[in-house]
Amino acid sequence: MATDYSDYEFLKVEVAERVGGTHRPIVVMLTSDDMKSQLAQVREHRLDAYLVKPVRRAELFNAIGVAINGRDLTAKRHGGHSPDAAGMQAGSAGTAPAPRILIVDDSADNRLLVRAFLKGTGYEIDEAINGMFAVEKFRAGTYNAILMDMRMPVMDGLEATRAIRQIEREQNLTRTPIVALTASALVEDEQRTKEAGADTHVSKPVRKAVLLQAIAQFVEKPLDALPSMQSEVPKAVA
Repeated sequence: MATDYSDYEFLKVEVAERVGGTHRPIVVMLTSDDMKSQLAQVREHRLDAYLVKPVRRAELFNAIGVAINGRDLTAKRHGGHSPDAAGMQAGSAGTAPAPRILIVDDSADNRLLVRAFLKGTGYEIDEAINGMFAVEKFRAGTYNAILMDMRMPVMDGLEATRAIRQIEREQNLTRTPIVALTASALVEDEQRTKEAGADTHVSKPVRKAVLLQAIAQFVEKPLDALPSMQSEVPKAVA
């Protein structure tokens, strides 16, 4: 269910409470206001996601996918089937699970280009359109590395990185490598990303070889990766 309300109090009564229950639908709110400061209330009143208008089609589809996948993964975890357990089952069958990379960028073009850079590498790719969705996906799943854009609406990369590190501390999780992607090459900006918790910093425009090298510092290349994965291409992430 995608719903458009500007009155948050009315929204709580008319949507969240009326669609409660075990088999309630996915609820995605479309709003003209940034509700980051009310994120706790959004979760409390059973809203699965929200988007700030104007909403692009790709953003809406991605938000719905995040909400559906996040709920499914939570249900599986409660049933004793975590992503780690699935990986162990795959390994016991003789097939190692592919390393998972999360691309976090509000630009659909940038996400598409990074996907092109990683094509043929053997990595399993997932996407998030801003820091808020990245944090939700991190809560629901397991990733071998995160490629985090720093400037995004709703929740930027710095805030998302801090939130992920906090979750890791609270739940005693293994540290997930985060590669910060920024439009600045200044030493001060690189320092800010590291203080937030990023492991390394790559300046835009991002070149394929540079990005692959940054990932390779933390993630082992899958055995079935194509030999051409290190080849350079003229395009770059802006």
